[in-house]
Amino acid sequence: MPTLTVYGEASDGFIDSDWSSYATARLGGGFKTAYPSGNSIVCGQSYWSTPLYRCTELYIQYNTSAIPGAATIIAVNEYLYVIGYGGSYTEEVRAYNWGASLDTTDWISGADLGGYTLLCSITSPAVSGYFAFPGNKDFIAYINTTGNTIIIHNSSKHRLGTAPTATEYTTYWSVDRSGTTQDPKITIDYSLATPIMTLNKGWW
Repeated sequence: MPTLTVYGEASDGFIDSDWSSYATARLGGGFKTAYPSGNSIVCGQSYWSTPLYRCTELYIQYNTSAIPGAATIIAVNEYLYVIGYGGSYTEEVRAYNWGASLDTTDWISGADLGGYTLLCSITSPAVSGYFAFPGNKDFIAYINTTGNTIIIHNSSKHRLGTAPTATEYTTYWSVDRSGTTQDPKITIDYSLATPIMTLNKGWW
């Protein structure tokens, strides 16, 4: 079974929403900052004793147009390289076309995250190195065979409105870091249709 490996596009990044009130930070109504470049990308939530609450969403896309037109996709796995982590939460991957470049207008309020199709849900990583996000059937169906597959990562606690009491986030290497050995990537297992030969009874 063929497997296509695609590395992320340089447009990856993350957005922080900070405020002294968790409800405001979760909404995105406080101070938002977009990070469309840099060596790392971040997902999760955190609390600082100022007090300051921070909600962070991670944005990434992959050019998946190299999949043959006749292919049937069997499995999808995304891999992000963990370089730092803290706390425990469930990291969710969702379908969200945020466009060709990242800015603060791409932010999704925590209360609205559930309206975007869930592609993967998995306990946050607690080890360094590549961590797999196995795609569900909706991830398979969402793969764009003619262009970019565009997604967002969020904390389930951000979606549910569970305020952090400490750090609950994961930091990964981004595409901007030199080389590709630790880049975000996606693997797509697929099969190719085999022509079925039929017997024409009029030929001998």
